[in-house]
Amino acid sequence: MIKKLISSLLISAAIMAIIPVGAFASWRQNSDSSWSWDDEYGYEFYYGWEQIDGKWYHFDNRRMQTGWINIGEWYYLGADGAMKTGWINDGGKEYYLEPSGVLATDTIVDGYYVDSNGVKQPKENQKVILDNEYVKITCLGANIPNSFGPEVKLNIENKSNQTLIIQSDKISVDGYMLYPIFSATVEPGKIITTGMEFSKKEVKTGFNNIEGKFTINSDDYHNIEEDSFSINF
Repeated sequence: MIKKLISSLLISAAIMAIIPVGAFASWRQNSDSSWSWDDEYGYEFYYGWEQIDGKWYHFDNRRMQTGWINIGEWYYLGADGAMKTGWINDGGKEYYLEPSGVLATDTIVDGYYVDSNGVKQPKENQKVILDNEYVKITCLGANIPNSFGPEVKLNIENKSNQTLIIQSDKISVDGYMLYPIFSATVEPGKIITTGMEFSKKEVKTGFNNIEGKFTINSDDYHNIEEDSFSINF
């Protein structure tokens, strides 16, 4: 019985000897003024996301990162390294970060359009360019520095009880006839956000004014109505 007790105490002592006593996870500032995180065992966190005190931080080569980072998606880390969510202002421009921290792009958030770079566009840039018994089309703004070419973002509401196909016709930019890519199918009662794309090889002007027509067709391409529109940027 005594031998078993002594053996058990020796095993316990051996286990205690390999567990750090009094070790605490903590921040540590490096000689280059960057910050590292030492876990409760004294090891530096090397790379990736780490949740600390309920906040998310990203590390690269043991260093806490700040500002914009791209790891497949764009994220923004504050000066304290913590991942930001919601609306932020950076360099005089506003951006929206999803609850996951991912930068929202080319979508509508809280009634505002954020472009392909994630920049919030002012509501005065949003103009209703067509509103009839079938559709309501709102211009949300334009992505001028697009890789393919300028793109006009449109919000289309189908007010009818049938599927509609909306296409563009006789489009001119600053007085020059162009042939953008645009065709949108909208289900009854639905709202979609889409884009009218122009080839950058065709656009030779400042992209200040667009005029043309929208043709509204049934899903079997029967023409229902044609309406003119004009957009000034």
